[in-house]
Amino acid sequence: MNKSLLREIFEGQSFKAHLFKQLKMFLKLLNMQISTMYSFFAVITDKAVVHDDGNFSL
Repeated sequence: MNKSLLREIFEGQSFKAHLFKQLKMFLKLLNMQISTMYSFFAVITDKAVVHDDGNFSL
C-alpha cells in the first residue's frame, strides 16, 4: 500500500477523533450551562410570587 495513502488515512482518523473529542467537550459544557440555567430559573420561580394581575415580585 502507498505510504502517503496510509498517512492520509491515519491523519484522517486522528482528525476525526480530535473533532469527536471537541464535540463531546462542547456538549458537556452546553449541558452544564443548561443545567445551571435550569437551577437558576428554578430558584427564581421558587422565590417568585405571582400575583393575580400577572405581575410577579421576588
